Amino acid sequence: MIYTVGVTESYRKWFAECAFTGERFEKIGILPEQNYLGGYVWRTASDAAIYLDKEGLHDFSVWEVDAEWEDTLNYDDEPFNRLVYEALIVREVPFYEV
Repeated sequence: MIYTVGVTESYRKWFAECAFTGERFEKIGILPEQNYLGGYVWRTASDAAIYLDKEGLHDFSVWEVDAEWEDTLNYDDEPFNRLVYEALIVREVPFYEV
């Protein structure tokens, strides 16, 4: 598992809607046709939480993604990696687990 971040209110809403409808709630991977380099991901929940704290992103939370670190790339020494393929968002990581 790897970890991503998302706007807490929006992600909770989408997560609940997908659970209700049976759809998959996924983090987006690389979309070359849209010049999108892939969603931000970190190796650990703690690394993601540290990034949020450093950036002052207090309305974001950490989410667990069903993918492996090998499914990511790093561009230009960004402080996170980018997800190559779409991957299922499994759950919100509670603050006490970070």
